[in-house]
Amino acid sequence: MLTSLVEYLQRLGMQVVCEGVETLTHIDVATLLGCDYQQGYAHAMPAPISHWDS
Repeated sequence: MLTSLVEYLQRLGMQVVCEGVETLTHIDVATLLGCDYQQGYAHAMPAPISHWDS
């Protein structure tokens, strides 16, 4: 069902973000689903906004 949803949204021209990617297994699943982007602790810890100020 998720694979079909990702494919459907992409056919509509949308990019799919998989949020809550917390483990290496989650990364694998999101990749297999074909998600365009991933977000979560498995990629990076949250940073305060001051971290991005220059």
